[in-house]
Amino acid sequence: MTMSMEGFGPDSVFATPAEDNGQYRISRSLVRSAEGSTVPLTRVKCLVSMTTPHDIRLHGSAVTPAFVEFDTSLEGFGCLFLPSLAPHNAPTNNTNSASGVSDGAVLSGMGSGERLFPPPSGLSYSTWFCVERFSAAPQAHPVRLLTVVRRATSSEQHYVCLAVVLSAKDRSLSVSTKEELLQAHADESSEEASFYEILPCCARFRCGELILEGQWHHLVLVMSKGMLKNSMASLYLDGQLVGTVKLHYVHSTPGGSGSTNPPVLSTVYGYVGTPPAQRQLSSLVWRLGPSHFLEEVLPAASVAAIFELGPIYVGSFQAVYLPCKDSKAEVAPAAPVALVPEEKVSFSLYALSVSTLTVAKIRKVYNKLDSKAIAKQVRGVRAFVAKPVATNLQYVGGAAAILGLVAMASDLLAMLLKKKRSLLNSHILHLTFSLVGTVDSGHETSIIPNSTAFQDLLCDFEVWLHAPYELHLSLFEHFIELLTESRQVEAAKNAKLLREFQLIPRLLLTLRDASLSQPTVAAIGAVLSLLLQGFPSAHDLLRFGQFISSTLPTFAVCEKFVVMEINNEEKLDGGNDEDFGGLLSASLILLRNRLLDNLLRLLFTTKEKCTVNAQACEDLVRTLGFDWLLMFMEEHLHSSTVTAALWLLVVLLSNQSILNRFKEGLCGGGWLDHTDAVLTNKIGTVLGFNVGRSAGGRSTLREINREACHFPGLPVLQTLLPKHTNVPELYFLLMALFLQQPVTELPDSLQFDLDSIWTFIFGVPASSGTVVGSIHSVYMEAAFLLLAMLRSMLNLPWQSEEEGSWLREYPVTLMQFFRYLYHNVSDLAPMWHSAEFLCALAAAVFPFNIRPYSEMSKRRSQGLSLDAIYHCLNRTVLYQLCRPHKTVAQQVALLDSLRVLTVNRNLVLGPGNHDQDFVACLAHCFICLHSGRYGHIGQGQGSGAGFTCTAVCMRQEVSGMRQEVRGMRQEVSGMRLEVSGIRQEVRGM
Repeated sequence: MTMSMEGFGPDSVFATPAEDNGQYRISRSLVRSAEGSTVPLTRVKCLVSMTTPHDIRLHGSAVTPAFVEFDTSLEGFGCLFLPSLAPHNAPTNNTNSASGVSDGAVLSGMGSGERLFPPPSGLSYSTWFCVERFSAAPQAHPVRLLTVVRRATSSEQHYVCLAVVLSAKDRSLSVSTKEELLQAHADESSEEASFYEILPCCARFRCGELILEGQWHHLVLVMSKGMLKNSMASLYLDGQLVGTVKLHYVHSTPGGSGSTNPPVLSTVYGYVGTPPAQRQLSSLVWRLGPSHFLEEVLPAASVAAIFELGPIYVGSFQAVYLPCKDSKAEVAPAAPVALVPEEKVSFSLYALSVSTLTVAKIRKVYNKLDSKAIAKQVRGVRAFVAKPVATNLQYVGGAAAILGLVAMASDLLAMLLKKKRSLLNSHILHLTFSLVGTVDSGHETSIIPNSTAFQDLLCDFEVWLHAPYELHLSLFEHFIELLTESRQVEAAKNAKLLREFQLIPRLLLTLRDASLSQPTVAAIGAVLSLLLQGFPSAHDLLRFGQFISSTLPTFAVCEKFVVMEINNEEKLDGGNDEDFGGLLSASLILLRNRLLDNLLRLLFTTKEKCTVNAQACEDLVRTLGFDWLLMFMEEHLHSSTVTAALWLLVVLLSNQSILNRFKEGLCGGGWLDHTDAVLTNKIGTVLGFNVGRSAGGRSTLREINREACHFPGLPVLQTLLPKHTNVPELYFLLMALFLQQPVTELPDSLQFDLDSIWTFIFGVPASSGTVVGSIHSVYMEAAFLLLAMLRSMLNLPWQSEEEGSWLREYPVTLMQFFRYLYHNVSDLAPMWHSAEFLCALAAAVFPFNIRPYSEMSKRRSQGLSLDAIYHCLNRTVLYQLCRPHKTVAQQVALLDSLRVLTVNRNLVLGPGNHDQDFVACLAHCFICLHSGRYGHIGQGQGSGAGFTCTAVCMRQEVSGMRQEVRGMRQEVSGMRLEVSGIRQEVRGM
């Protein structure tokens, strides 16, 4: 690595004054403020990336090891040649005339002394290797990890006595101690064929799934020689035992035990890789790391210790620190131990030290026999020695350079903490608080002192999220302390700073993590509530509302089957979290309801919910709109979500101005602001609607129809609320809205009866006999909503329900509620006499199919107007019911009229009949007939006194009915002629 010192003046952190003898030091400029002189973060990231190991093939190693690479695609071979594994001297008092070696001279090897082969007790071979690319079929070039060859001094026959080969076909490891001539062993196909044979001198270990391309692996082969029992061979891969098999030990003489007149002396040499005699062009590329050949049977503990040392260890295992088994026990530091005796290390291979030898140097270093063998092995391998930047930094200042960069960088610490996330703990978190200055007891104020450090360290949730011990929960609780426990002025300044740090969108993005615990979600919700208090930013409120709406499922997902338990767990009836792509989840419903509850609390001035914040209500309606709130009352949503949404609406409608806008259909569509990403196909699905690309993959242009977001709210509620008639909380909220009473809290366990209703609204049970006389004004439209829900329940098959079921009890309780008010609150008499209430009551009590206003307002059929016909029909029906019926004949005629009216009720009370007064008059006639006041409609007293106003109006119209009946017949006959003419015109077309 080359570094330029240009631009490093005397004030630089890398300055090297003469008095320091050329040693680098940190300049005093680091003590000063780093304002205006910070190192760009991209440069720091580049340096950290260079100094951080990115080789995932290493098992926790910090630096890539030095290695030798074997690439068979160049010449088909490549090997490390070991000229002598068992050096020995020539016999004394003898001269080998054939070889020219005198008595006592070294036949092979270097130095003095001899080494027996094979070792008498056993051997172990340890190696680190990495296969970059196995050879593809049909080449099947194996990875030859070790090949040991023997040759008798008096013969030119070379025998392979030990071979460790990794097959390219199934990646199994084969070990062979069979004595074979090197010439016969050179054929790769015959070699593989010999391994497939089941012989006492061959063994195969199945480890194909454990050896991966591009991954460094540690292999240890342990062979023990048995005296009284069979010899064994054990294979360890990455510190774990793969298997143990019976295997003949290496023969002590060349040619095996069956050879005749075995020679006394022999030379032993070895190959790692593919020698030139076995060349084969292929795509095989593999790397060899540190390797050791030991004349010792290693136990499993020593094998694990060697693996823990890693591929960067350099040494002969003479001073190894073994890991402590009991990490909790306080013991003295362990002393280094020797894993194997030093004399038992036969050879060690490291690519860390590589030198180039000439022919002259080879002759000088090696003896004649070894030099002759080395001359035949040339080319085929490349050596690589890792020079990491972390090591090279020692030549340009060492730690001073790194510390200087840390001091000059503003947000480097957060990046370093993110890299070491798994090591974080509460102590580090509190040290970070102290570093930022938010827990410094020496400060008299609790305002965030260092905003830059606070934003870089604490507001970067990627650092603390998913850290051990739920550190993010402690972080969010610290935010709550800064926003609540400090003085009001300081808390307001802290909240302003956090909003400027874009903490609200960061928290909302964090809530999308489904792995968060419920306490963490609650803490995030509390922080959001404190930051949104008073709605200082309409944009933040818009983001908050859009995030809540994003938790809504599509219309194909029904949440009614999710049962929310007390312990925040979920229980599904006929489904699980995997249904509908994971959209059906209790945790998502809990999150949505928690955020809606936080929004509800923001509409009050105090935590006790005593006074409604009118300005907050105005901001909510103006920013999000009524249509946003009505989305949470759809039929497929969970009952708890519907309850939370209706509670919000009840609080909003307590403001008369907002109530008028709700009735008129104003203030809608605000939550769809800033949705350009949806219109430009950057987002595929919003709230369950596919607004992205079409089915054919074509890009479609879509626009939001703002007019569709403005609609009267009451007709929509009359359509949505009857879909949730089994939810008792809705009745309590609607009754409180009807009586204009505030709702602070909903009871935990609701029992929908009259006493519970009165206790919830007024604080006293209805059975106490206390007459409520403080009700002077009501919200009549809320009564219409209750009657719509009553009508929905009466149209359900309640007859098949058991006694005490909600479908049988709720309608009775609703009628008791209205009856109690009818008899005890005289100020409500105008409402009982109004035509709107009577019409709604009649529609609820009588099971007629009266279509909602939205359906009645659809396009009417073209051609003849049916208003005149229905007007005449209505007058005729009322006339037939008002006629005297004292005699038997009159009563029979009345019964016949009722039968005709019942059979044709879909026609009489169909969507084309828009006369609302007709329904009220018809109900009045039925009541009179039921009470037995035949022929005296409108003149009775008692229970029918409340309908006198309607009856008087009806009598004025009945007086002219008889005269108009004759004219009706003529009109009908004329209409028939007109209809027949229309039919002829249609036929002519």
